[in-house]
Amino acid sequence: MISPERDTHRYETVVRISEAIAACREPEEPARTLADEIGKFLQLDHLYFIVLKENSKEIEYLVWGKGPIPCWPDLPIEELPMWETARSRDPLHTPDWDTEERFPRFKEWAKKIGLGSGVRIPLTTPHRRLGVFGLNRDTVNPFSEEEISFLGLIGRVVAFALDDGFNFRRAQHQNDQLQLLLDLTNRITSN
Repeated sequence: MISPERDTHRYETVVRISEAIAACREPEEPARTLADEIGKFLQLDHLYFIVLKENSKEIEYLVWGKGPIPCWPDLPIEELPMWETARSRDPLHTPDWDTEERFPRFKEWAKKIGLGSGVRIPLTTPHRRLGVFGLNRDTVNPFSEEEISFLGLIGRVVAFALDDGFNFRRAQHQNDQLQLLLDLTNRITSN
């Protein structure tokens, strides 16, 4: 049972996160904002976003909001836990990397760099699968079902904000191209 005060605080947090990341236009900004806001009520050592190119297995970008890990494993994307998360649209929780069996090669890497527990949340909108945002703890400290459910709600807010940012940049690029075409047309007609 969730206490009403705690529930109210969490929903206020979702609203604050939504407002804060709505103003962000570059992918690094919402990652930092999210890490700051989530860090106020949830222990985490690393927070990241992985965004995939549309209809592709290729990573468009990886940004860290907190605690960047200096190297990323050199593994095929199909062997990364984030790939399963992005494909399934469900959060993927790893309570303890020492006992994880689903991703053997990634597990070796996670143990080598000292990861304890992790959760990955899909970033999806009704129109597109964007990628995943993940949180890791350096100690074995599993995320509760309540935390995972709440992070899922935040994931939806983040996905819409990121998608809005992509659409804004795409529209801005198209506007720039149209302006160049208009300038060129004006030069041709004046000559």
